Amino acid sequence: MVLLFQNRTGYVYCTDIYKGIVQLCPPGSQVIDVIGGCANKTTNTTIFPVGSRCASKPCGDRGVCYDFPSADGYHCECYHPYTGLNCQTEYRPCPLFTCGNRTSKMLPMCLDFTSDKALPHVCNCLVINGSADLTLALNDCHNETLFSLDCDGVERVGALPFTNKGFYVCTSNMLRGNVRSCDLHHIWNDTQKECVPEDTPL
Repeated sequence: MVLLFQNRTGYVYCTDIYKGIVQLCPPGSQVIDVIGGCANKTTNTTIFPVGSRCASKPCGDRGVCYDFPSADGYHCECYHPYTGLNCQTEYRPCPLFTCGNRTSKMLPMCLDFTSDKALPHVCNCLVINGSADLTLALNDCHNETLFSLDCDGVERVGALPFTNKGFYVCTSNMLRGNVRSCDLHHIWNDTQKECVPEDTPL
């Protein structure tokens, strides 16, 4: 989050990593949201400080760049659906009814991943009035063999039976478990318990 000063002479960063980093604009300039950083009040062109990381436009046209003068870095405020340090990855929302329609016995929900992940999505198939275990499928909760993740009876991390592009993780929170995707061009090696490049000899 980027908080602007009331007189728009600068801004303060408030993110999970950086807290309270202040950037003041040079005389004759002010913060303009759609430009990024400080911009000339007359021409609306960006004014980059000496040593600016934003001058090279690391966010491209997918976000707005703000310099971190006291941290020798920068922050990209990404436009939806982009995310990542340089707005290089894209959210891939599931199309409607990807995992099937809701019925009296099944509530299908699609869990999507960003474009830098090997799995585009996975289906969370909630069996109504059924087991509390996490029930999963790759593409359809009604026509595929379902995998029930009973975290009391499995290892903490392991293979999914319907794809080698992701893996399950048993956790101690209320969800008890979840599915994570390997990075793009990686597959899960259940012997090593990690994702490896897809051309790695087994």
